[in-house]
Amino acid sequence: MFSAASDSADRGLTGIGGWLILPAIGLGLSPIFSLFGLSVGCFLLFGSKGQILFADKPGLEPLILFEVVMNVVFVAVLIFLNVLFYTKRKSFPLLMIIFYGFQFVLFLADHIMAASFNPHSGPTTVIRSFAVCAIWIPYFLHSRRVALTFVN
Repeated sequence: MFSAASDSADRGLTGIGGWLILPAIGLGLSPIFSLFGLSVGCFLLFGSKGQILFADKPGLEPLILFEVVMNVVFVAVLIFLNVLFYTKRKSFPLLMIIFYGFQFVLFLADHIMAASFNPHSGPTTVIRSFAVCAIWIPYFLHSRRVALTFVN
């Protein structure tokens, strides 16, 4: 009798709903933001204004190249994660956790490298990425909805 009641409650937790809607929105928008970052980086790498900037700040070009490569990888991985998310693959939660961790490490490395060119730049992206990790990694690890949704 008790298991029938819990099965009924568990059915309400399956599917993309509840707090899982927020990662869904983030996954949908993140490739767009990465494409924007990619276009800005390519504009700097290949545009005349970027060449003037690189002449004034030697060593900046490898940093911009790092950011372009990082954004290309992000776009590819985010598209892959979107496919896993919407097909409700069992591998999605673990891969999403790994992505959040690597994203934080890459943003931290990028911030450290960029600080040598602009010591007044704020760590906003790093702090935001850390907050995302602090909130969503435990959610993906412990949420009953996540466990019941990603089963394919």
